[in-house]
Amino acid sequence: MKHRPSPRARRHAQRGLGALGVALVLLFAMTMVAFFANRSLLFEQRSSANQYRSVQAFEAAEAGLEWATARLNDPRTIDAACRPVTGAAGAARSFRVRYTPLTTGLAFAPASAARPGCSLDATALSCSCPSDDSAPSLRDDAPGFTVEFSAVRGDPESLHIVSRGCSGLGTQCVPGTALGPADATATVQAVLKLRPAIRSIPVAAVTAGDAVTINGALRLTNADIRTQGYVVHAGGAVDVDTARSVTTLPGSPPANAVIARDESLARLAAQDADGAALFIAWFGATPAQFATTPTTYRIASCSGAGCGVAMQAAHADGHDSFVVDGDLRLDAAGWPGGSIGTPERPVMVVVRGRLALEGGVPMHGLVYIDTSDSVATVDAQLHGALVARGRLTAGGTGTIRHDPDVLARLRTRIGILARLPGSWQDARCSSDDPAQACNPGH
Repeated sequence: MKHRPSPRARRHAQRGLGALGVALVLLFAMTMVAFFANRSLLFEQRSSANQYRSVQAFEAAEAGLEWATARLNDPRTIDAACRPVTGAAGAARSFRVRYTPLTTGLAFAPASAARPGCSLDATALSCSCPSDDSAPSLRDDAPGFTVEFSAVRGDPESLHIVSRGCSGLGTQCVPGTALGPADATATVQAVLKLRPAIRSIPVAAVTAGDAVTINGALRLTNADIRTQGYVVHAGGAVDVDTARSVTTLPGSPPANAVIARDESLARLAAQDADGAALFIAWFGATPAQFATTPTTYRIASCSGAGCGVAMQAAHADGHDSFVVDGDLRLDAAGWPGGSIGTPERPVMVVVRGRLALEGGVPMHGLVYIDTSDSVATVDAQLHGALVARGRLTAGGTGTIRHDPDVLARLRTRIGILARLPGSWQDARCSSDDPAQACNPGH
């Protein structure tokens, strides 16, 4: 006889089958939940990585603006890695001279095709400053930036700067190379405006806040019709043999080339004990601020010829603006071409002591004697101007010649470039191709 399951057994078997089905449904549901949760996690990871690379590129671009501004205000000569060099040969140039040279009209003429830049690692920058329009030599596996410059239409004393940052250097930052596109890029730009080194250009060969006495065979010359040929501009009395010591515009009486007891000049000189007001009137900064600007080289703890030797060494490294805390004695020994400064590269010297220019050699630039009772011996040819804070006694066998062209070049060449407020922009370029130049919009 055949055995058949009892009704109770059949009911147990049906309940087991139902439990298996429920378990399979739950397993499928959990698998789907795990799948979608993992997919969301992967999405978040990718978004986070993209955000990280985007921030890297933007911060690299912003760092490029700051780096380029600092380099433009560093007067020292540089090598191919953008590092300052000492004792460089005559062909060495500063960052500003290399990439934003001046025209004969003293307007910036940037090398628009050049793109210096840096790549960033965990500890330092690795930079490249090619001397021509070739691509910079940079690491392509690290975030970095390149910068480019252009003129600002209608403003010869401004520069438009564009900085391109990449998460890993690619064609967006270094166009024209075999690099592939970077994962993330950012572009920022700003306008840099020149703050001139000299706020007011002296109108006379010799200027002083108080009385002026010219002794010996020292000659004062000014043939510039724009300044009416003035040779002395003083806040006090002037003692000079105009017939023997003054050369001015043809047909103009030498006595007319002297401005004595100028009330505005005397008032500035007497405004404070340290002469800060008069200094600000000429340079747009206090003596302390001027001494600490990036373009100024300060020489302390020296005197006489020792100050001159230190100044020669600094000039060879690219410096043209100096503050000398003591007496200064200069001649042309050790200076390139036997000239202290040149018409194309004049010098500016603030002396806090006595001045002696010796050897009958040419000097091109501006000398400011920052003492209340100034003494100058000029046995040389000073092309530019001599300014004294207080009373001035000057003598010697040389010549002080007012040179407006030297003073104008000095004003522009040694000035500070600073970011113009409101000029900062990001991603405002004239083309979708990041390798193309941005439009200054001015």
